[in-house]
Amino acid sequence: MTANRSDRMAGREAALLYLFGLDFDGDAWPGGFPEFWKSDPLKTAGESLEEGEEFAFSPSGGGPARGGGARDYAERLAGAVLQDREALDALIRRAVDKWAPDRVGRVEWIILRIGLCEMRSMPDVPPQVAINEAVNLAKRFGAAESSRFVNGVLDRIRIALPEWEKESGGDALPETPESPGHD
Repeated sequence: MTANRSDRMAGREAALLYLFGLDFDGDAWPGGFPEFWKSDPLKTAGESLEEGEEFAFSPSGGGPARGGGARDYAERLAGAVLQDREALDALIRRAVDKWAPDRVGRVEWIILRIGLCEMRSMPDVPPQVAINEAVNLAKRFGAAESSRFVNGVLDRIRIALPEWEKESGGDALPETPESPGHD
């Protein structure tokens, strides 16, 4: 099933909310996504749609308005982020080498994970689209300058990744396993 633009947008927002909850409190949803969906995470997200777009979920909490593409995309994206979290964090740390990782806000870090994951793991999402969508998430959920920061970090990774992989024989990850300080 291919998700349309509004399904993916809603899915990204839901993935951000889910991942933030897990990052903030590892026991946020002990039942995983089924329990998360019961909280109606997309109830207030309808305002993020542009004119003429439909939301994948009824803002009144009635569940999927169409085939559940937003849910599917959120679960696929969040699952990929969780599966590849260490590698994503290592690449982000490498890109923000002039910053202490704990200076990056929790929301911004999760948005960077989402954008980078889409760039690396979702072949149907062009890298520039992944960056633009991460910037949109940062505008909606991050601090005032978050969108510029997210754009800069993800674009740096997009440009540098081939060279990083070449330098390290195909593995672009640094050898330091330290966390971003938000665990």
